[in-house]
Amino acid sequence: MGEKPTVGGAELGQHAVSFEGLLEAVPDALVGVDQGGVIRFVNHQTESLFGYDRGELVGWLIEMLVPESFRKVHQVQRDGYVAAPKTREMGTDLELRGQRRDGTEFPVDIALSHLDTGDGVLVIAAVRDITDRQKAEQGRRWSERLAAVVEYSGDAIISNTPDGIITSFNPAAERMYGYSSVEMVGKSVILMSPEDRIDEAGAILAKIRAGQAVEDFETIRVRKDGTVFPVSLTVSPILDVDGTVIGATAIPRDVTEARQAFEAAQRLAAVVEFSGEAIVSSSSDGTITSWNPAAERLYGYSSEEMIGKSVILLSTEDRTGETDAILAKVGAGQSVVNFERIERRKDGTVFPVSLTIAPIRDAAGTVVGTSAIARDMTEARKAAENARSLAAAEDLVQIVMASASIGIALADLDGSFRVVNRSLCDLLGYDEAWFLARRLRDMVHPDDLEGALEERARVIAGSIDKSATKLRLVRADGATVWVRRVAVLLRDGDGRANLIMLQVEDITAEHEAQEALTYQAFHDPLTGLHNRAWILDILKVDLRAAKRLGHSVGALFVDLDNFKVVNESLGHAAGDKVLATVADRIVAGLRPGGPGRTLWWGRVRHRGPGRPRRPGGRTLRRAGVHLDRHRPAGTRPPDRADRVHRYRHLDLDLDPREPVARRRLRAVPRQGQRASELALLRRGDARPGCGPPHR
Repeated sequence: MGEKPTVGGAELGQHAVSFEGLLEAVPDALVGVDQGGVIRFVNHQTESLFGYDRGELVGWLIEMLVPESFRKVHQVQRDGYVAAPKTREMGTDLELRGQRRDGTEFPVDIALSHLDTGDGVLVIAAVRDITDRQKAEQGRRWSERLAAVVEYSGDAIISNTPDGIITSFNPAAERMYGYSSVEMVGKSVILMSPEDRIDEAGAILAKIRAGQAVEDFETIRVRKDGTVFPVSLTVSPILDVDGTVIGATAIPRDVTEARQAFEAAQRLAAVVEFSGEAIVSSSSDGTITSWNPAAERLYGYSSEEMIGKSVILLSTEDRTGETDAILAKVGAGQSVVNFERIERRKDGTVFPVSLTIAPIRDAAGTVVGTSAIARDMTEARKAAENARSLAAAEDLVQIVMASASIGIALADLDGSFRVVNRSLCDLLGYDEAWFLARRLRDMVHPDDLEGALEERARVIAGSIDKSATKLRLVRADGATVWVRRVAVLLRDGDGRANLIMLQVEDITAEHEAQEALTYQAFHDPLTGLHNRAWILDILKVDLRAAKRLGHSVGALFVDLDNFKVVNESLGHAAGDKVLATVADRIVAGLRPGGPGRTLWWGRVRHRGPGRPRRPGGRTLRRAGVHLDRHRPAGTRPPDRADRVHRYRHLDLDLDPREPVARRRLRAVPRQGQRASELALLRRGDARPGCGPPHR
């Protein structure tokens, strides 16, 4: 501080003594300073405030009480005041600071007045420590700011006493709980807890009273309308200056949406984790951030191997540019859907994939990454190729069916029609809609239905016999059509039988021609009865069966004696009429339905005893009844061809009114009785009898 000043000290000291009592009575620190800035007097409050004794202050420059950083400025301001002194009261906005003997600084408020002593101006400064006032002001301003924060906060903020009585309830709390602040101030915080969580609220208050904070405690709260909702609760104790808990501030946050978002994220994570499709997430620069198990199976890399690596690792060398283009597109906010490309596995094999890539955005909408779903297209491409081949095959089938001259149909295994061609429609006289609404059995002749169903069952069972079968179908007009049918079992891609293809060829004309030939081969052209060839075949079959079963077979022959007289006297035309008439009479005299009776007709050559055979010998017509006791009437003999079935069952019984033993056809004598013979034949009353068989 330098040498203590001595100018005019004695005179000012005498004045200070006269004012001593007055100075000590003033509550503020008073300092008298002459125009040179030298301290002339101080009171006791000054000593207490600055920490100096009176003798250490008087005679020294006033700047010793000013912080060193402000001394030069203060000296300039002091000189300016001395030049134009005026009274200055306390409470100005000047930020003034003093410095104690120990060097500490503190805020002060200074009032200035001046006194003209004759020796110059004496400046009297009243100094007041405003530390507490500033603290109080700061506290007030802090309280105001805090009140504004609480009032306009988006979070519910609730204050309460240590025993849980609410002292403040901000608007956000009103919106959250549905109560107004008027309703809640003075009430217990337990009002906001469900009945089953009251003990929980008490435990929180006990923790606060112990001076401990509660952070992010998830619990349930109840609104005014009774609805409950999840909250995350943070509670802090309020302490006074002595550290005593005088209250608590609670900030409850509604975590309903957060829980829903968390649950949704958990579900999404589970979907990604257990998805059958490879799902890969990456940052915007292509660095992989997630790699699900399906991706591990698809590419052969584990998640540990891939997280942190670039997605370019999955690209073939000739497609890295393609990867960069995809990243650029997704980085611009665009999605990539079903983009097919070739990628590489860990073992080096390449395979086709279909990529769907979407941008991942943050809350501000900025693209921060990508999410890609990769599907192996190997099987899909094979399936597509198979589908194209199948479509081509189906087109070929359609062309073949449309152009085929025979009827073709595709039917389900139950016989329901799926597809029919025009030739089949024309064959039976039905349109396509009729077929599609019906089954195979609806067009088969009733007599052939059972066999047709059995044949279908054999085809479905996997019979390898692809030979054609014959059956009858019924046209729309009721006519019967004979067809040759071939059935083929069709299988799907898995080898399961699913369709039957039928090929139907009209053979009605062929069948009728064959029937006519068969009829001619086994029937007499004049009488229409079975001929000798037929009866010999029947006898062979029946004799074998009779021998095997121990039965007997009988045969009855009826001759027309002296028939040559008719031929020679009346001519062969008349003889043919006689034969036809006799055949009709015999047929009329027999009753159908008996067991094992068959009527037949034949010609024999006869020559008398001892007479040589000669051409043109007499020819007799012989009628016979074959008695087969072991075969039921109306049934076919075993092992006969089907082509003669319409003509092999003319089984008739003799009329029971005329026993077989008395029946005989007898002609009149040849010598001299031609007129009587003619008359007898014209009357038609020749009596039948039994004659010997001719060998």
